[in-house]
Amino acid sequence: MGIFKALTTSWKAATTAEKINLVLDIICGFGGGAMSAIVGHDFAVRSGSKLAAKITIPITACGLGMAAGNAASKALMEGIGTPLANVIDRVQAKNKKEEESEDGKYTRY
Repeated sequence: MGIFKALTTSWKAATTAEKINLVLDIICGFGGGAMSAIVGHDFAVRSGSKLAAKITIPITACGLGMAAGNAASKALMEGIGTPLANVIDRVQAKNKKEEESEDGKYTRY
């Protein structure tokens, strides 16, 4: 149970941009790895290669796909993630300020 508490604590402490970056990194890493592993497996099977190649080609392709996923997550973070995080932070700050002005103190969380 301690590991989940640590994850929850670190998630709550992270900024909006860090949260978006983590989610994009996970999605792109898994997606790139899965896509490349499938392509690598098909290539190994169709090439009629030996057992060692049938094992190593998909693993190598998966690693290449994860590297491509890493590049994709960085590009998405620059193009979409950072502006989205800025908008979310501004809206949250505006909502907080409006709540403080309505009842004189912050009571949302």
